[in-house]
Amino acid sequence: MDKPTQNPTATVVYSTAYIEHVLASTTHIFSVPPPGTAIVNYPMEFELLGDNAKNPIRKIIDDVRVGKQFPIIRGGYGDIQDCDGIVESTKEDPTGGGCWTKFFGCCYYFKGYPEQHIVEGIGLAKSMISRLPQFIVARSWFWKIVLLLRFVFARRYFIHDLHVWFSTMYGHTLMRYDKSRYNRLEKELKRTSEKVLLKMIDRKAKKNEMMPSWVYKDHFHHFYHDLMTPRELWETIANLLEFACFFLNYDNAYRFRGQDVFLELNKENVKKNVIKELKRLIDILIERENKEDNLGQVNKWKSIRTFLLPLLILSKDLRLFIKEFLLELKLEAVAPDENDYYFMLRRKTYNFGGIPFEIREREAERLDLEKGNVKIQLISINQNNLVIPALRIIKPDEKKFGGLKADPTILKWRRQTA
Repeated sequence: MDKPTQNPTATVVYSTAYIEHVLASTTHIFSVPPPGTAIVNYPMEFELLGDNAKNPIRKIIDDVRVGKQFPIIRGGYGDIQDCDGIVESTKEDPTGGGCWTKFFGCCYYFKGYPEQHIVEGIGLAKSMISRLPQFIVARSWFWKIVLLLRFVFARRYFIHDLHVWFSTMYGHTLMRYDKSRYNRLEKELKRTSEKVLLKMIDRKAKKNEMMPSWVYKDHFHHFYHDLMTPRELWETIANLLEFACFFLNYDNAYRFRGQDVFLELNKENVKKNVIKELKRLIDILIERENKEDNLGQVNKWKSIRTFLLPLLILSKDLRLFIKEFLLELKLEAVAPDENDYYFMLRRKTYNFGGIPFEIREREAERLDLEKGNVKIQLISINQNNLVIPALRIIKPDEKKFGGLKADPTILKWRRQTA
């Protein structure tokens, strides 16, 4: 089994090399065989079910013969080998607005449609947010002291600097993309953040520190780099949260982690001590990362903990915002559903629910056997010194998984996600 890459993100790739080979070789490779004839794949065989049009293998072959190209979501099923998903169709999120993706051979829906140009487009902004604190500030006592002094003694300038930084990223990334296709998780995060922001602004308005919320309702993301006003803090938070929603919609690796840790949120703890509860949640994220294969992600969470917790201690406004946000958040709206649950099972870099990968992988195989799922991979093989396309069909082992019951730890976790 190949070693997984660090925290890989599923992306849509129109696999040009494979697709061109498929289209150029259609009549030679994917001509439909007579009923009952076995089509040889690498490294296993799979029998086509005669003229059954619902068979996913038959459907792919028929579509290829009429010249259809297939988007491939790299890492759709997970972050291990043979986890690409060949897109069969997409549909709107039942709650409206979002996008669900259907893979050939799979009855579960993958949330979102992570087009490669969008994922690459937000990559720079994501790096600016994570790498600057992690690789520059966190490794230098000089920068830590400078930023601390600036925050304590020149807070308005500190907030202004953050405002310029985040609004620039917002203006050069998010403003170019359609943000109307959020799924359930992102919609709830956006609803919660906007409601709490307006609530905080109204509190400031009563103290004559700001204009009332109706002035800002449709203008959270207007930015003015040459002004230092009380609204800059809230615009900065609004820009950052909008980026977080957009980012989670296109980055399943972080979205699944977020959904997992929200299951652990205790609102009673938030009421008592929001800083302590937030630290506990970040510690859970650190503990569940696979440190052997994903040490870089562990360091990211540690950097976030290092910078965020002192800010909460020193800033009453930020502390109150986080508290109100977590209390307002509807946990049932951000919890994983059965589709999310399935696509969490084959991810080795993070132990969802605190459950080891080996147990979750067995559960994925059990579900595939129960639901009749097969993973279909488009590959290239060498045949008579020619590189030709083929389908690798991966079926669950009925002898190994037939009649297998879910592990008790899986059942307990599943009750949380139901």
